[in-house]
Amino acid sequence: MKGQTIIDNFAKVQSRESMDALIQWAKSEEICDDEIIYLTKILANSGKILKLPNKSLSADIPSTGGPTSLSTLLCPLVLRELGFVVPKLGVKGRPAGGIDVLAQIPNYKIEFKYYELLRCLKENGYCHFLAGYEFVPLDVVLFSYRSNENAKSINPLVISSILAKKIALGLNHIGLDVRVTKFGNFGTNWEEAKKNSLRFIRISKKLGINAVCFLNYLNYIQQPYIGRGESLVSLFEIFYEEPNSLLRKHLYGCINMGLSLSSNTKNCSPYTISILAKHFLDNLVAQGSSEKEFINRVQEIKSAHKYKIHSPKSGFLIINLQQLRDSIVWGQNYISENKFSDPCGVIFKNFSNAFVEEGETILTYRADNKIKDEFHNKLMFSFQINSSLDSDNGYEKIT
Repeated sequence: MKGQTIIDNFAKVQSRESMDALIQWAKSEEICDDEIIYLTKILANSGKILKLPNKSLSADIPSTGGPTSLSTLLCPLVLRELGFVVPKLGVKGRPAGGIDVLAQIPNYKIEFKYYELLRCLKENGYCHFLAGYEFVPLDVVLFSYRSNENAKSINPLVISSILAKKIALGLNHIGLDVRVTKFGNFGTNWEEAKKNSLRFIRISKKLGINAVCFLNYLNYIQQPYIGRGESLVSLFEIFYEEPNSLLRKHLYGCINMGLSLSSNTKNCSPYTISILAKHFLDNLVAQGSSEKEFINRVQEIKSAHKYKIHSPKSGFLIINLQQLRDSIVWGQNYISENKFSDPCGVIFKNFSNAFVEEGETILTYRADNKIKDEFHNKLMFSFQINSSLDSDNGYEKIT
């Protein structure tokens, strides 16, 4: 295989030169499935391989990235109710990946040694933790480099990165939440995302993993709580309050993805929010935190939403997700006192394509004093008020 030498060089020495060569090779249209599989196995076997009990049904629903979706937080709870073991290995997201959000909860443990992971899974059946030196260390290095070099959307590397984590954790079922957007990591349009999804399913099968992909247009907000802390607020709204129509619709979409991975749903109640809340609270305890600490953190976030942006005129609200994401990521990078800093966030009071009156509140936001004014200015470019509706939204399941 043409790429094997390049992959082997990277595996031996993770230098700028070897990673640049790997990235350039992965951009080639001539790359074949077997080369992607070879890289996947190299990444997976660079650390430990989790040994689950025989006949364990294990699953996960990762995503291809993109703001406003909660699938990486809600789907594991559905999978637990369906009887799956869910070891979930995460990496830093932009602006609010699953592990980034959970890291905001005081005392929530996100780094595990091998024996600690086994204990957590035995107690709870679900463990959400950060990739590191124990599991897929080569993937961690490569992913970090790709992020810094604006090379996250190279499809062969995306496929290898996702599947390497699943192989390392012994998973036998996977559902991929493919978020189709102009700035997406798995295709900038529906046709490209569908082509890449079919390739993902084909390669997964060769690696012994049952896979399904869910294609969702991300040209509108999936739910209105955007940011690391705000995602916690959304979970609170689901579990303790009455979620608004958009949040409830998104919840049911996540439930549907989970159900698609199981053929045995007769005795399960994933549509019961109280059941999902129990799985969430059980996981909090298993990973060192508590319901009280979760609620306290949520209240801190909610009370910090002191600022509002109003509509400058009447019309239909069009939200620019890329600008919105970039605004929050800018704030996180500007104030980065820790790996998962959380200096800002947004809660939309109106949804994509909603009609708003002049002077009506579009969103509230919180921001550290050091970035408040500039963050406000950036948010003003994250939406516009049009005289007509935006394009329709789409959905497709691929098996």
